[in-house]
Amino acid sequence: PPTMRAPPPPVAKLQVSNARNVWYHQYPVRSKPLQLLTQSKINNLIPAVKKYQANMAFDQIQHPSLEYKALMCVCCLYNGATKYYINQEGGITGTICNHMKKAHPSKYYSKFMRKGLFDCCKDMPSNSLRTQTKFMLDGFINHLVCWVVVDDQAFNLLDVPEFCNLMLYVGHGRIKDSNLPHHDKLEALAEAMYQIKKDYVDKEMLSKALRRLISLTTHYVNELGLLRNHLIAFRKLNGHHSGINIGQSLHQVLQELGVAHKIGYITLDNASNNHTAMITLADKLSLHGITFSPKNNWIRCFPHILNLAVQTIIKSLGDSANRYWLSMESLNLAIGLASKQYLQALELQPIDACWASIAACWSSGTCCKRFESFIDTGNALGLFKHPDGTTMYPAITDFAFQMCREAIIPILDHSQYKVLQDLILILRIPYNAQEVLSLEKTPTLALAIPLFKTITWSWEQLATLMPKLLHAISCGIFKLQHQGKNPELI
Repeated sequence: PPTMRAPPPPVAKLQVSNARNVWYHQYPVRSKPLQLLTQSKINNLIPAVKKYQANMAFDQIQHPSLEYKALMCVCCLYNGATKYYINQEGGITGTICNHMKKAHPSKYYSKFMRKGLFDCCKDMPSNSLRTQTKFMLDGFINHLVCWVVVDDQAFNLLDVPEFCNLMLYVGHGRIKDSNLPHHDKLEALAEAMYQIKKDYVDKEMLSKALRRLISLTTHYVNELGLLRNHLIAFRKLNGHHSGINIGQSLHQVLQELGVAHKIGYITLDNASNNHTAMITLADKLSLHGITFSPKNNWIRCFPHILNLAVQTIIKSLGDSANRYWLSMESLNLAIGLASKQYLQALELQPIDACWASIAACWSSGTCCKRFESFIDTGNALGLFKHPDGTTMYPAITDFAFQMCREAIIPILDHSQYKVLQDLILILRIPYNAQEVLSLEKTPTLALAIPLFKTITWSWEQLATLMPKLLHAISCGIFKLQHQGKNPELI
């Protein structure tokens, strides 16, 4: 008997938004040319095509009128080629759509993403937004510098012969060793790139029209189970940077994109206006029947919480010493000399003393120039020509005696140094946690929550080993847990 086969599934009709994207990238013409356009004619036509696209409202784009006999692919035109389609009622939309996905995926899908139509990007290949541009040496150097900076590579990377040979090999003769920016040049290029970006941001932020901005990045898991993130809003904030305005702007963005019902959690820092923003957003969403808690759906910025906890520990050092004094007195226990000196160092804020010493050392940098001048003068006068002198470096000795009364640099005593060493042990814990998070491009709660618990446990262990710092560490733990569990309390 003949094999029974199920009929093929019907081809789904293109969504309206898909069709709009197709027509957006087509330029209607009255008649199809008999031959391909020359490059000069293409160059003359491009300004009119750009103006045509600029005047189109995306949500109002429709199939071009049949009075236009042909449609020209705009993306091909920009690449110096010509491709036409006969304008007709049926069958043409899918054909053009397939061409756009195959030949111009970057232009096709990026338009959807800019319009927030992420459902239209479900079939988007992972590499569709990566286009191969024409090789240029300046562009290669720019990408190399960006990679070194973003990936935190060493500036002497190109001094490694194997890596340098790799760069020359992949260049196919278009790159010479003299073109590669080695250590000093690479560092200078990175600094110049930073300065250009900084100047641009400073200029934009000083503009009154663009002073108040709001950006919104979404993180989601697609149908393939892959974590994705996109910047879905970066716009001017009308009025003051208040919590009400922020909440209203967030609600407007979510409604425009049609994802308000999909919202899970929002990550913000601990500023009071963000607290108001979450309450405002919850009130707005409740009008649409969407349940959203300003407390339970608010994820605090993990590095900000760590910073608050660390600052709390530092500010509590003096109180920690006082509490230890009182606890020992209440138990009628004597305090040894070393412990007294340690507690006195805590009360005098050893971190401030360390900063004062560093500042004094840096301010004495002019001594280097004076030392150089001292050596030149000594050599000219023949003062340093005694090989059997009592000192190995007479210039240093003479200069030190001359400067000993001028240089006033605070010196930390042993007790202050001991306190600083203990503080390093305490603060190294959140520092290492932040380093772990920084390794991830997009840190998630799956990583932050275990680190949160690890920090708390580690501080609790140190508190038992450092009774003089018990109160300060406890204040840090309380701040850490307080900020993580009670978003309404700043």
